[in-house]
Amino acid sequence: MSENKVFHHMKMYYRATGRVMQGPIFIREVAMRFSKDEVVEGILLFNEYLDEQRKGVS
Repeated sequence: MSENKVFHHMKMYYRATGRVMQGPIFIREVAMRFSKDEVVEGILLFNEYLDEQRKGVS
C-alpha cells in the first residue's frame, strides 16, 4: 500500500506547486523512502491522476 503514499506525496507536491516533482526533490522525498516497486506503482497512479486532470481541462 505504500504506492498510495508515493502517489499522495506526489499529488500534494503538485497541488502545492503546480509542478511535477523532479530531480533531487523526487530523489529525496520519494525514491530514497520507498522501494523501487512502490515508486513505480505510485508514479503510475500519479500519471493516471494527471491524465484525469487533463481530461477535466479539455
